[in-house]
Amino acid sequence: MTSLPNSIWGGTTLVAIAVVLLLAKHRYAEGAMNVARNVAGATVVLAFAGLASGLLLRLLGYDPTWCYRAAGFLWLIVGWPLLATSVWHVRRWPPTTAHRHSRRVVFGLLGVSCLAVLLFKFAFIGHGPMTELARVAVTYTFDGVTPLFATDECLAEHRLVYLSRRKDPQLDAARLPGYVIQAELDARSKHLDRSVYARALHSYRVKVRRGELFEPETLDDAACYRCPGVEQELRDWIVDEGHTEASRELARLALSGTLYPPEAPRRHRGGPKPDRMLRYPSRSP
Repeated sequence: MTSLPNSIWGGTTLVAIAVVLLLAKHRYAEGAMNVARNVAGATVVLAFAGLASGLLLRLLGYDPTWCYRAAGFLWLIVGWPLLATSVWHVRRWPPTTAHRHSRRVVFGLLGVSCLAVLLFKFAFIGHGPMTELARVAVTYTFDGVTPLFATDECLAEHRLVYLSRRKDPQLDAARLPGYVIQAELDARSKHLDRSVYARALHSYRVKVRRGELFEPETLDDAACYRCPGVEQELRDWIVDEGHTEASRELARLALSGTLYPPEAPRRHRGGPKPDRMLRYPSRSP
């Protein structure tokens, strides 16, 4: 509630009020439109500033998660002061012709962005190899960049979403963004809090139970040895009757992988190599 003017619903409400006043030819219509423009523009600038700060920290080798959390906290307290400042500014300096032009540019860019998001959402609803390939191509391109800006917990959850698809021996495209996210988590491993895997698993489990995400085809990548809380989350999944029996069985397998992780093959040291022991002599002695 405190950040309402900076939210999607808050911005939409401001624009709707301004449009109604404009259609009614009210004397405050121009000022309302400028207030909506100022709030929308400031919201976009703040969002990009937060993303740029996190990216800079990431490129310098630091953990960007704390920066995003601080930005989220500031986001909660900046909404209403920003709206009040914009109203004061508009009342102090009435709109001019230049304001109208800048307003059209801001709302035009926001409108085109919203239209592009809607087209992306509804263009790939169908099924089929070509639709799936187009969806994966766009998603892979998008998710190849966004992991640099995401928090650790967000990355861990999206990793589960992608890697919950069953491996395809021919074209494993549906899991490719998950591999990119895993590479980013590996790059952050020196400062990564491994408890994020449990929090991500909890969020993923709740969304699956509510039907917000598809049922997993595999939970092998949910297994995490020595990750605090993962074992308990998998046990909760197993006993939760809100999940399907198939997904509960997958959780049992993941729990087994957490408790008894497969041992890495030991390297052969000393003595003849195994392949030489199995090699036939080139000629009889």
